[in-house]
Amino acid sequence: MKKITAMVLAVMLIFSLATCASGEEPQKQSSAAEPSVSYSYNEYPLERNGIDLHLDRMSVTGSNPDRNILLIHGVTYSSHEFDIDYEDYSLVRFLAREGYAVWRLDIAGFGQSEEVEDGFLPDSDYAAEDIHAAVEKICEISGQDKIDLLGWSWGTVTAGRFVSNHPGHINRLVLFAPILSGLGKADVTEPFHHNTWEHAADDFQKNEDGTFNYLIADPVVIEMLCSGSWHYDKESSPNGGRRDICVDKTQSLINLKKITVPTLVICGDQDPYLDFSRVNAVLDDLPAGSELEVIEGASHVAFIEKPYYRDFQDRLIRFLGSTQAAGEENNVIYAIRKNGVLRVGTAGDYLPMSYLDPETNTYVGFDAALAEDLAASLGVKTEYVKTSWPTLMEDTLAGKFDLAICGITITDARKEQALMSEGYLENGKTVLCRAEDAEKYTSLEAINHPEVRVMENPGGLNEKFARENLPDATLIIHEINQEIPGLVASGKADVMITEIMEAGYYVGQDERLAAPLIYEPFTNGQLGVLMPKGSEDLLSYVNEFLEEEKETGRIDELAEEYIYRYVRQETDEAA
Repeated sequence: MKKITAMVLAVMLIFSLATCASGEEPQKQSSAAEPSVSYSYNEYPLERNGIDLHLDRMSVTGSNPDRNILLIHGVTYSSHEFDIDYEDYSLVRFLAREGYAVWRLDIAGFGQSEEVEDGFLPDSDYAAEDIHAAVEKICEISGQDKIDLLGWSWGTVTAGRFVSNHPGHINRLVLFAPILSGLGKADVTEPFHHNTWEHAADDFQKNEDGTFNYLIADPVVIEMLCSGSWHYDKESSPNGGRRDICVDKTQSLINLKKITVPTLVICGDQDPYLDFSRVNAVLDDLPAGSELEVIEGASHVAFIEKPYYRDFQDRLIRFLGSTQAAGEENNVIYAIRKNGVLRVGTAGDYLPMSYLDPETNTYVGFDAALAEDLAASLGVKTEYVKTSWPTLMEDTLAGKFDLAICGITITDARKEQALMSEGYLENGKTVLCRAEDAEKYTSLEAINHPEVRVMENPGGLNEKFARENLPDATLIIHEINQEIPGLVASGKADVMITEIMEAGYYVGQDERLAAPLIYEPFTNGQLGVLMPKGSEDLLSYVNEFLEEEKETGRIDELAEEYIYRYVRQETDEAA
């Protein structure tokens, strides 16, 4: 009886889907569970590697959405699964009603995309580049620079790898039912998977006797998903992705540390495919603003399970931010306030900017005070996270902290990789040397000789400047930055290239030192606050905060306390 019912529903659904495929979405009839809404449907030509890919878009008729989201399917069946058009189950139509233009991509060889001769061709890395092509196309068509991206099941592997390599156009990432590690080693020798009606329905929860649990899985939803799979995916699907995930359970499939955009990991606690020891630890590796949501009782298809799909929709839109109901707070600031902590990255070795006092085990200096002011404005506490100059950018992109404030110069190279605030303090490269040599080292030419020992700490712009501008001098690399002025004073080195504020501070602390070019620096720049891409809401907040600190005189007050009094002291003594 079940097979007969399934066949009848399949014929009905195929007729309906064939009508939709013509390019004009029919008027959606209202149901008790969904408002009466009509939708516009369009398909867009996309080709990669000589293969035509299916890319479609749905939105509410008459709307002009300025937000876009792309949905990425799993390893066997294509993107039709996101649009179970029964009551209000459809994820596509839910997101459209929330103000999105909703895009779906079929990876090469899947669904409505062109067939491939080799089923192993569209593996995870190949699929990631299909996603890349689709994202570029969506940005071109929509005129938007950033979109949201959701991957389900194997789609989390492909979407995760794409975002790791090409984060520039992604605002937020959703990993739904994430396959973070191998499912278990198995030999996948056939290039194509044989699709069956039973396999398509296999992810729905069952009773102990193997029958479907209709308290969780609506029978109409089961039949519609299976019918769509038979219509769009037919008898076979490429096996490249399956071969990728059928590996040892210890093998990681997504490098979460390389993801630099706020990410929602969402799943059901009854999902049989997930390694929950990894799932529960995802926030250790994901960037600031990321969230973990586990839906109790739900499984691999939580988005179409009767007791859970609305909960799934609610959690999803809370993270993405509904255009209808979202507040002004965006993801990163919301997470900071929710956690009650602003994580501040600092090298902790840069007086007078940010320095870890070993006696009190607290951070002191201009930037430490500025960070405390910023945290107070957000209503949270400050938590300092140790970084280093060689690893500053890597740690920023890995999301180990929300932002970094430790005397960081704004450069084009840094702005290409991450976000930097407007400048809040002028700086420039200058010379720190022994007082007895003050008249000797008054130019780069005077320093650029083999007998002159220039000492720098590794990985920062001071080392970079010395290597580029003093190639003939003897460069000594010393790991602990705050020790270098004392080593210069004691004769272990002759010159330190540093910033004007650091030079002025150490001259004020040690009469053996001088900064002869403190008012004629070799470079002129600005210090700024560094944060990972995807933190645009935090960047906007920081810029407004810095502007207010300038207008109220707080920046001048901090500069007087930590910097200028030492510079003036050195100048007065020289006079």
